[in-house]
Amino acid sequence: MILEQHPDYPFFLARRDEGEATLAIHAALHGRRALGYWRSEQEPDFPDPSAFIDEDWDPSQRAEVAAYLARGARVMTFAGYSTCRMCGFARKGDSCLNDERYVWPEGLVHYLEEHGLRPPGEFVRHVLSITRSGRG
Repeated sequence: MILEQHPDYPFFLARRDEGEATLAIHAALHGRRALGYWRSEQEPDFPDPSAFIDEDWDPSQRAEVAAYLARGARVMTFAGYSTCRMCGFARKGDSCLNDERYVWPEGLVHYLEEHGLRPPGEFVRHVLSITRSGRG
């Protein structure tokens, strides 16, 4: 579920000299791992979100991680909304958010709250170390 880079990073890397906005997006994506980007017709090798459903995950921990995801810094906004790969909900987000280590689509919160998705332990530990230390 965690990708080594944002799916569009190569695009911004190739165009980083094309203006301040592109340079800022490149800088925001550089070195950050990506999660929450799902299989589609355009990306058939990406993970299937249904493989990460964990209905037994502690609800308070799920809420803590979802709240952290919702507070991410906005990296870029797209011209349209993403559609949920599981239920078809069409207005779950139009932006990418990040922190100092990861980048994710704004709609990742929908998968946690509505479908019981649990991100990989690596990411959950990262979030909890930040939120429980008072930094996030």
